[in-house]
Amino acid sequence: MVVARSDKPAIILAMLDTKMIIARNREVIQKKCRSLVITITTTGMVTIAWAGNAKMALSCSCAMCEIRVGNNLTAMLRSTRDMIMERSTVFAAIRYRRSVREYDPRPIEDWKLDILLESARLAPSSTNSQPWRIIVVKNPDTRKQLSLATPGGINHHYWMVDAPVVLVMCAIKSNVQKFAQLIGKNYHLVDIGIAGEHVVLAATELGLGTCWVGWIDKKRVRAILGIPAQAEIVCLIGVGYPKNGAIPVSEMTDQFAAVEPRQENGEIGIGGIAANKRKSLEEIIFHEKVNA
Repeated sequence: MVVARSDKPAIILAMLDTKMIIARNREVIQKKCRSLVITITTTGMVTIAWAGNAKMALSCSCAMCEIRVGNNLTAMLRSTRDMIMERSTVFAAIRYRRSVREYDPRPIEDWKLDILLESARLAPSSTNSQPWRIIVVKNPDTRKQLSLATPGGINHHYWMVDAPVVLVMCAIKSNVQKFAQLIGKNYHLVDIGIAGEHVVLAATELGLGTCWVGWIDKKRVRAILGIPAQAEIVCLIGVGYPKNGAIPVSEMTDQFAAVEPRQENGEIGIGGIAANKRKSLEEIIFHEKVNA
């Protein structure tokens, strides 16, 4: 048995009888083929082991195998980033998500709704205050009232009538958050944003469309739902199956998990909705300090 090592963070796609084998634990990612065993540790160490003479040029003959090992013990390796990202359902959901305003009125399964609500419950919050209070609205008449509860009675959210669930995101501030608000720190709003985005991404993975709604008449919403004065109404989130459908999570991951190529204006996401134009990384990211 000969072992080759490299400190380059990389990984190999290998096949065993055309079936990929991945062994994962806290320390390593390991892949096997008929001739080679490749191990990648969490620190990026690559171990290539095979039976034979180290001086013998070797290529694996497995179907679709990308392993090529020669006299100098080099290999054609793909980066660890590519291997991880191509199976990342989180990043795929981020890229596939769109603001959906056309819904199939069929109800959401209870188990899916449970996942959305649990995703919100597990969100991080300032000083672990967990300020979120979420009202789940399914009643069609109530959803219609909410769709009309807009400032000045303009720009109604008529699409909300077809969304089978509307989540009303509220916050009850802790004493620490109340004090922080006195000095201009609205931590509770950040917390609600985190919890809401947990909901949105979990929904996308489950094939559900969502839409954040901030254009609301909070006084009317409070009256419609009987929300107590100590609860601050932050926003609504419409949830449901997109009228134009959604692809299975496996297909979503295959299509959208990779960073490259970058998302372009018009890329089709959930509900058949085209992506809006995004600013480039160069416009929004600064390293160490902001250059004048």
